[in-house]
Amino acid sequence: MEVDFWEEVAITGEGDKWYPPTPASNSKIWRYRSLDRYLSILDGESLWFARADEVGDQYEGSLPELTFRRWVSKLAKLRIDYQSVFRYLQLMSHLNCWHENTSESFAMWDIYLENNCGVAIVSTPSRVKNALQINEGEYLTGKVNYIDYTEGDFNIDSTVTPFFHKRESFQHEREYRILYRQGEDAYDDDGMKTEDFGENIPEGIPVSIDIGTLIEEVVISPGGDDEFREEVVDETRARGFEFPINHSKLTGTPLF
Repeated sequence: MEVDFWEEVAITGEGDKWYPPTPASNSKIWRYRSLDRYLSILDGESLWFARADEVGDQYEGSLPELTFRRWVSKLAKLRIDYQSVFRYLQLMSHLNCWHENTSESFAMWDIYLENNCGVAIVSTPSRVKNALQINEGEYLTGKVNYIDYTEGDFNIDSTVTPFFHKRESFQHEREYRILYRQGEDAYDDDGMKTEDFGENIPEGIPVSIDIGTLIEEVVISPGGDDEFREEVVDETRARGFEFPINHSKLTGTPLF
């Protein structure tokens, strides 16, 4: 199968009639990282966008049962193989994920830190959009919807919809997501071919970003002591960045 499909799968345009819900532009979003991964963001001045099939959830980009049946029927009328279309969308969609919350989360620290020491990068949706150094038409941001995939359903008029829905068991993530799709020129000149499309797309893409604009604050993990904070401060300042670096607010001593 060979299809020139690019207008159908664009991030924006007539083919996409659905957009994810968006939080307030000044809402707090958090990205929990080990020290090494935090420093790699600073050194590369980029965010890592993982290909959708590499983020660790086998349902990523898939459809609820009701939606699936309707979509298969729609594509069958167009004589399009739904498995190839699904694979195209999954391979060309790259994701960068944040946790939206008014405050830091014990659960997120536990999930994303291999030991007690790490940091949380604090930003806002407005900062993310101003900091990203890619074509505005190649990415989309918004909140993930969590639904029951056995009984739930959603609009199929958009190719981005599957990537802003997840199963209810992931609700604790409160995910704010950036979906990035490179333009046609990033792949080959002959359009998309089932037999070799996957070979042309890396498992992840570093996307350039203005670090000073992106980061509002860095928070030290609850298990990070003064020595660890000093290390984070020294490494950050040595790279020329001056944003605030503060201790976690989860480490206080009760009054009783």
